[in-house]
Amino acid sequence: MVLGTIVEGNKLYGDKSNIDTTCKPFYSADLSEQLKSAIANTKGKIPEYEHDEDDKIIDSIPADESVRNFSFTLVNDNLYYRENSRMNRIEFPKKTEERIKAMVGLQDCVRELINLQLNEYSESDIVSQQVKLNMLYDRFSKKHGLINSSANRNAFKDDSGYYLLCSLEILNEQGEVERKADMLKPVILTFGSAQLGLNPR
Repeated sequence: MVLGTIVEGNKLYGDKSNIDTTCKPFYSADLSEQLKSAIANTKGKIPEYEHDEDDKIIDSIPADESVRNFSFTLVNDNLYYRENSRMNRIEFPKKTEERIKAMVGLQDCVRELINLQLNEYSESDIVSQQVKLNMLYDRFSKKHGLINSSANRNAFKDDSGYYLLCSLEILNEQGEVERKADMLKPVILTFGSAQLGLNPR
């Protein structure tokens, strides 16, 4: 399947005295035709998403393009998982479903905060979103524990944004929360002459 001849030669960049292997094209060969032939002989497949034994697929709908691939989302308060062009509604045990729904909300809030920051929204808009994220995180951790816990990892590991959520927690060597991430930094809101400090701890 190599479209040329492997020979020794100088590298394109760096030290010219350093000899390396390179692929020399076949003389007078049409690369586009070579590629067509090579692709026709390539055999492979994309494996289906493997659901846990406790997962139960209820129905399937066309994917919403606003939902990231390999991610959970809510449709009419039901959990769906996007896999390429389809979103499959999956039924989980009640406790697992509660965890996933809460993490979907957290993830949506995190991505919205990132969007506000990247698009240089006003400081008040960003602070308001930070306050909302702090409240959601505190509510989640009080009920379900650390995002990095094994229970939450097992529930949400198939979501492409799981490690983004994990980054909200700065852990020490014992696996305990040392502090919240900078995204959840303390903020000061000013109301007239009064100030309200919101410290995410």
